[in-house]
Amino acid sequence: MFHESDELSNTKTLNITLLGSDRKFQISIYGDTSLKELRQLCEQRHQISLRHFRVFTQDGVELFNEDLIYLKDNSKLYITRGEDFDANIIHQEYEILEQLGKGGFGKVLLGRHKETLNLVAIKYVNTRNRDANDIELVFREAYLLKSLNHKNIVKFYNCYPLSNMQVIVVMEYLEGGDLSKYTQAKGQLCEEEARMYFRQICDAMMYCHNRKLIHRDLKLENLMFANKNDTLIKVVDFGIAGMAVNSNMDKLNIGTIRYMAPETLQGNNQKIGPHIDVWAMGVILFHLIFGKYPFDGDSNFDIIQNITTSNYTFSKKNVSPYLIDLLSRIFLIDPQKRIKLYDILNHEWMKISFEQEYFEMPQFVPRTQFRLPSIENAKQHVGNQKQKKVNRSFTPLKKNSPRRRNSFIIKGVLKRYP
Repeated sequence: MFHESDELSNTKTLNITLLGSDRKFQISIYGDTSLKELRQLCEQRHQISLRHFRVFTQDGVELFNEDLIYLKDNSKLYITRGEDFDANIIHQEYEILEQLGKGGFGKVLLGRHKETLNLVAIKYVNTRNRDANDIELVFREAYLLKSLNHKNIVKFYNCYPLSNMQVIVVMEYLEGGDLSKYTQAKGQLCEEEARMYFRQICDAMMYCHNRKLIHRDLKLENLMFANKNDTLIKVVDFGIAGMAVNSNMDKLNIGTIRYMAPETLQGNNQKIGPHIDVWAMGVILFHLIFGKYPFDGDSNFDIIQNITTSNYTFSKKNVSPYLIDLLSRIFLIDPQKRIKLYDILNHEWMKISFEQEYFEMPQFVPRTQFRLPSIENAKQHVGNQKQKKVNRSFTPLKKNSPRRRNSFIIKGVLKRYP
């Protein structure tokens, strides 16, 4: 039976919304209340005709009689007149402001929560090409993602299943743009700047791997600046959008293939593990510094051939031997021999540091507020004796290059010639 008295010790208050409408109300239930009794209570007290009655959690999970006893006080529930949990949930909670993007995975909308006014990114992911096990994996990871709390990982709010084989993912809105667009605009990065971003990626992925979570879709497009003017980047997507990608290699996007590890391309699912993220991180690091992908070709076949044979080349002229060593340890075909993330964080290249005030501050400083030295001051500092060597060191500087990129090079020269 059900009881309406809030004075009963086992009474719980439920915040209920009729999906597809603006009707919201509170219901108090007792420990042994059944779904039938809950329906009657809704009908009698709120004049709602509910001949067919279904109850869902915020996550889109349908509840049955045996589930009600486990509900916590002040739980938020959605009820329908027999319909499936659908996209109305988004319009119930959020005001849609604009479309941020669209692609093979689906679309991304900018939303504002109607109560908190917080901005969120709402991603609709198509899963028609995936089987039930893959979709189940999405939701298992969704619950894990909600528990993650790391400064370099996008905050994940919710994941909803829809009846039309779509999944809705609601996450923190990041307005700074992705690392792919940044490198397209700025060109190659010096090692110091690349290391700053790479270290953040390593920290985020170590946090995930320690919790048995693999990203599976690391790429420049999935690394985003939190805001337009700071250097804090966050990892997004975590393979959930990857569920929408067709597994047929002939139809895979060429940008996706370039980040794939050999064991993934060879279809060896038993070897899928943290090492596929390590490989993708190597591709990202390579692209940041050299401005191109390590494994390329005129067709998907050529790219796959180069990846599975670890066939890559680059100029060793203006890069440190530590970087060369790190890349060689990452791009090993055998995943068991590939360098582990822990060893990357302790690699000599990662330990190189300069101007600690730039990179080891408790908070990230705006990109627009770096104090930038001039080339002339740097040359005067090192004196005339080493002038020729210094001039050669400044060769990579470009007149029209972003001042921040040039500053990294100048700082490096000052360190080599104190």
